[in-house]
Amino acid sequence: MLQTFVSAVVQLHAATATAEERAAANAWLVEFAASAGSASICASLLAAPGAAPEAALVFASGLVAETAVRQGAWTADPLVQLCATRALTSRAALSRLVAAAAAVAVEARAEQTLLSSGVFLSLEPARQLLLVHAVADAAAASGSAEELAARPSLAAARTVATALIADALLAPPAAAPTPSSSI
Repeated sequence: MLQTFVSAVVQLHAATATAEERAAANAWLVEFAASAGSASICASLLAAPGAAPEAALVFASGLVAETAVRQGAWTADPLVQLCATRALTSRAALSRLVAAAAAVAVEARAEQTLLSSGVFLSLEPARQLLLVHAVADAAAASGSAEELAARPSLAAARTVATALIADALLAPPAAAPTPSSSI
């Protein structure tokens, strides 16, 4: 099923594909996305992306992210674990995953738990900062400044995020992320 998924995404974006071939690939992807195991299949691709095309990784991350946010049954940890996959270098895929992890954490009022988790702490500094930014965006979209100031979980997360940013800024040059390092 995984190979069929990748093939359908490739077919959908192939410059040489006919309108009928694109329509067939799109119809298969719509049916696949609605199936019970699609998020798990996509998560397995993201966990071991190998030489998968960028379009398949972005589609997979979007499906996993949407499922996590829609169902609310996932905690943020599985999403962050996918972000920890060093072989996953697609910025678009990572952005979707961190945005979903942040949305799930903010919805559950578990910002501090997310930013203090072992999974989060195991991330490379650049990916940690990406997730901190996503949590800030999700929190800002979730309520007024007054509401957010009154949330204990967010106040604690702010402390963790501030320390993380200070550590990143004050890290010795050899340990600091470089512009060419993969996010």
